[in-house]
Amino acid sequence: MAYPIFAFPCSGSFIWQMMEGEYLFQNIRSSEGEYDARAHLGQMIALLGPPPQMLLDREKSWNKTGWKDPYPNSVGKPCFSAREFFGGPFFDSEGEFMYKHLIPTNVSLESSVTSLQGDDKQLFLMFAQKMLQWLPEHRATARELLEDPWLYRVKYPALNISPNNLEPDVPLHDSHVQKEGATAVLPRIPEGHHIIE
Repeated sequence: MAYPIFAFPCSGSFIWQMMEGEYLFQNIRSSEGEYDARAHLGQMIALLGPPPQMLLDREKSWNKTGWKDPYPNSVGKPCFSAREFFGGPFFDSEGEFMYKHLIPTNVSLESSVTSLQGDDKQLFLMFAQKMLQWLPEHRATARELLEDPWLYRVKYPALNISPNNLEPDVPLHDSHVQKEGATAVLPRIPEGHHIIE
C-alpha cells in the first residue's frame, strides 16, 4: 500500500528544529540516556492525542508476524518483533496507554510554537497538523503540502492570507498570484484539479 510522504517523524518533527531550535518530542530518553519508547509515546499522546484504535490493531497484527531473524536491542537482547525491541506492549487490551504517568500535562502543539504569533502561528499549526498524523494514510502528500496556505503566506505576504479568509480544501498555486504583487482573491479550484507546474 502506498502512503503519502513519510512526513510524520521526518518533516513534521524537523520543522520544529528549524523553527524553534528544539525537538518537538522532548524528554524521550531514560535517565541513562537511552531512547525510551514509552516516554516518546507519552510525548506524542500529549501533543497529538491518543492513537486511533485502527493503529493499535495494526500493531497487534504486525506483532504476531514477527521478524524472521532476531535483531539485538540496545542492551544486546535478541528481539523478534518491534514490540519486543522497543520494550512493549504499551497499550492494554482496551487501547489505554499503560504508562499514563509519562504523558506530560504542560505541553501542547500551540504552546510549542513560540517563534510565530497570530495568523502566522495558526496557519503554521494547520500546516504541521497535516503531517503530524498517527495514521500514514491521513498525512498530507507532498503535493498537498506544497499547496498549503502557510507556505503561500510566507512566499506571498501581500496576499494577506489568514485562517479566516481561506476557502475549505482549496489548494493554492503560483498562477493565482498577480505578478504585480497586488492582493489576489483566493481561488476555488474544481475538486480533483491541481495545477502545479
